[in-house]
Amino acid sequence: MKAIAAENKVEVIRLRARRAKGAGATKTTLILTVDGVNAANKICDQGLLLQSELFNSEPYDDSLDPKQCFRCYQMGHLARYCEAKPTCGRCGTDPHPDNECPAALGQSPHKCPLCGGANPAWDRRCNKTKEHWDRALMYWNTNRQPALTKLALRARHAADVIAIQEPAKNAKTGYPICPSRSSYRLVFTAGRAALYVHKRHDIGSWTSDGGIDWCSVTFTKPNTTIFSVYSPIYAREPDRSPLPGLASSTPRCRAAFVGDFNIHHPLWDIHNRTSDNCDAILDLASRWNLALATPEGEITRLAGPGTRDSTIDLAWVSRDLSATYLGRADITGSDHIPQLLQLDIGPPPPRLRLRGLPINWRLLDPKRAHAEATTRLRPSIAPPAPQSLREIDDYADWLVNQLAEIAFCAAPEVRGRADGGREEWWTRDVENATRAAKHAERLYLRTRNPAHWEARRNAAAAQNRVVREACRSAWRRHLHDASSLAEC
Repeated sequence: MKAIAAENKVEVIRLRARRAKGAGATKTTLILTVDGVNAANKICDQGLLLQSELFNSEPYDDSLDPKQCFRCYQMGHLARYCEAKPTCGRCGTDPHPDNECPAALGQSPHKCPLCGGANPAWDRRCNKTKEHWDRALMYWNTNRQPALTKLALRARHAADVIAIQEPAKNAKTGYPICPSRSSYRLVFTAGRAALYVHKRHDIGSWTSDGGIDWCSVTFTKPNTTIFSVYSPIYAREPDRSPLPGLASSTPRCRAAFVGDFNIHHPLWDIHNRTSDNCDAILDLASRWNLALATPEGEITRLAGPGTRDSTIDLAWVSRDLSATYLGRADITGSDHIPQLLQLDIGPPPPRLRLRGLPINWRLLDPKRAHAEATTRLRPSIAPPAPQSLREIDDYADWLVNQLAEIAFCAAPEVRGRADGGREEWWTRDVENATRAAKHAERLYLRTRNPAHWEARRNAAAAQNRVVREACRSAWRRHLHDASSLAEC
């Protein structure tokens, strides 16, 4: 910490390293707390100097991270507020020093106190932890840019549902783009609103509906409906808004309306502007018993120097649906700012399936697998024989987690995304271009300088161009590989 402070000429108050992802990982993320906004801006603008090597730096928002108690290891609260019985995060029993824990000493498998799996409580493979990391809704007007849709579908925080307004469409089909290898399924009817549902939600667990400029998805357990809405500017298209039709429809319990509404009102507009058609959205909110989740004055669309920014991308949520506004997502490229909303939108992710593990099955070591199975599936450590449906489910979860742990030990992991998908278009050039676009936007938001606005626009255009070229190159490589196989 002293070395970082000396090399960067800033006062570092606290430093911590994120837990490295995956076995054998050689890199991780450092999270710094520095003395004041100016010091933080300096590191974000100039990078972090460490041992004469310059590292890229970005602002860190801890509100996007779930809270885990390191006393009972449950999610949603911190240890200093916990009154529950202490638990060992490695073996799930009463607390004891690490050097005495049988799981830490290799004498018994790990047992997570959250999910019962063969992993520590803080492991990202824990199904219960995954629920808290991933359960979010993102909404964004992408201005018909294909590159922005692709970036949204691979965002760092893999939302359960992504609502896109003015999506880029396939010229031949007229449908919004949705790459076949994406982790999402497309929901679309007509117009300028689309939804993408993460494939972790089984297709039988939700239904969809839609009309012109709106679509919805309803999760059945619990019954929750999410709407993606695009309401055009009233002066340009006075009779095209879907809001009156939605307001007159039968209200449903536990609903969330998100999207680009293009409506000003003093309830959310910091400049106290009022649009001619504001009654449409207020009628919808009244009839459906909705509350505004977007904070008053939160900028959701940038208008450039000399003009006023707007709060027009809104989130309206049923009063009986728990929701937390998380702010902006970590991507850019449109004049609209992507927003994140956390809410209870359906069942937890499905149980771990061996078929979807990100490992290379062809390189699995049979001897290592047999040795691991002999250790992990001993009758002495297995749960008792199930006597009820609940116990059968618990036993199945335990068995699948043990088999997954055996597979991870006996076969190498596939390098790529955590869900097994892999975007071959994500290159170093794309990474650098997206980083430059985010840096340019942060600089403009801080200075409001016309030159920085132009730099932001140029960086966003460059990002879109680089993503487009990278996707084209990846597609050509696929065609070349396919033709080579055909010739063989």
